[in-house]
Amino acid sequence: MENKSLINKLSLTYSNLALVLERIGNLKEAKESILQSIHIVKEYLNGNEVLLAKYYNNLGFIYLKVFEYKKNIRSSTNNELDLAKKYINRSLRLFRKIIGENHLHYCSILNNLGMVYEKEGNFNEAKKKYMQGINNIKVIGQVNHKILSQLESNLGSASWMSGDFKEGEELLLSALERDISIYGQIHLEVAMDLEKLALMYFESKQFEKSANYYLNAYNIFKKTVGRFTPTTVLCLENLFYIKRLQDDSKEIKRIFPILLEASKKLYGENHVNVTNLKKLSKTYVL
Repeated sequence: MENKSLINKLSLTYSNLALVLERIGNLKEAKESILQSIHIVKEYLNGNEVLLAKYYNNLGFIYLKVFEYKKNIRSSTNNELDLAKKYINRSLRLFRKIIGENHLHYCSILNNLGMVYEKEGNFNEAKKKYMQGINNIKVIGQVNHKILSQLESNLGSASWMSGDFKEGEELLLSALERDISIYGQIHLEVAMDLEKLALMYFESKQFEKSANYYLNAYNIFKKTVGRFTPTTVLCLENLFYIKRLQDDSKEIKRIFPILLEASKKLYGENHVNVTNLKKLSKTYVL
């Protein structure tokens, strides 16, 4: 019994490590770590279905992040999105069978599945999953839980992407307010909320507002996950693009060397993103 407890803790350690590695952009290592968790459960814990449900959800989430990263660097995305959907759906079925739908972890799985549908461009199905998660949380009575903020934030993004900017803005601002009350001003969840608002304002051509939100998000990303992670660099790329649209020469010249250094660190000297930046060097270097 004691050995089984230690093995259980080992599997949880690998799972938690995978999520930390994902946050700092080490996606290959994150995938290997969560696969190790799954192997331990199957090999030494008699295929404990509750643990497998949790770990399959995490694995699907990591595949989703791999898809997002590859898409950003213009690399072939292969079948990462299909794998994300496969494992998250497997997690959903297991969890529903064992524990049922009125549980916070089930709502978290719905949130991840909604994000997969969103990446597919199926905003109606994404919104259904987010709404189902929100309604389940209300039934549970956990209306101040962080998962509600995640669901609300993602529902906001799916809403404006499907044409309802007013509802999208209201939901995103509500999620931002709740996350600040839960975590404080300097937290990764807050930065992600700000980034979603920045993208929405960009798409509605409110460039100054968008730039301000991207800048605030970037400053928090730097402090929480570091300067050279995919999340941080992409945020800075978006801010730089807006400043070019605005022809804000002062900000362009300030941001350019920071972005070039970060892009070299993240992508490598010969990557297309770095090559394209180097072509701009004569224009933007003081």
